[in-house]
Amino acid sequence: MDERTTLGERRVLELAPLVLAESGEDAVAGELVDRLAAEVVAFARVALTRLELTQADAEVILGGGLMRAGNGRLEAGIEEGLRAVGPRIVTRVVAEPPIVGAALLGLDDLGAPPAARERARAQLAAAAGDGLAMTGRTSDG
Repeated sequence: MDERTTLGERRVLELAPLVLAESGEDAVAGELVDRLAAEVVAFARVALTRLELTQADAEVILGGGLMRAGNGRLEAGIEEGLRAVGPRIVTRVVAEPPIVGAALLGLDDLGAPPAARERARAQLAAAAGDGLAMTGRTSDG
């Protein structure tokens, strides 16, 4: 392929935020976001069904950069899809970067005391420059 018509790996990383930003105005970007929402719902549906939680009070925790971007179309698509899975399913978007969860799981495995987990959370928050709260969104609005 001609170098002028291919994107390097680093440039490909720039596409996701662009697609999210344009999803309200660009039909192709909107379709990609809708597909992503459908994939997230499909993944959650399988897990909730296997765990027999479709009719229970259940939380679906969404994390990672695409979920934390706060794209209304993506969030609405996921919430609408999950309403069809179960009426009492609640979605939550984790504001923390994924590294925080990984560190906390590691500390749990080591049997670390709560103070160590809180210290790790605070230090990773400072390093990431993010607030580390969870923003709650429910599938019922």
